[in-house]
Amino acid sequence: MAINKIYEEELSQISEILANKIFDYIVGKLDEQYIYSLDISVNFSKKDNKYILNLDVYIDISPFAGVNPKELIEEAIEYGLKIVKNTLKGKGVNEVE
Repeated sequence: MAINKIYEEELSQISEILANKIFDYIVGKLDEQYIYSLDISVNFSKKDNKYILNLDVYIDISPFAGVNPKELIEEAIEYGLKIVKNTLKGKGVNEVE
């Protein structure tokens, strides 16, 4: 099966969408006063006809936030990936490493 070609600009846009969805999810779950630091790094690239996603999320929150930061990050990533996977399927990409 042929994979539709996604251009570099589209990869950049998809990366930005994913980062924004993760950010929105986290900020939607926590009052911003509890967030000391939030760093989201997304790199979506193509190598040897495979699409590769590198994603790092770091959050430093107040211990009074009442939230497990690791669980919050996992939930946010799942939420963002679900949206991005639908976008990618629309472009003919069914698998991302």
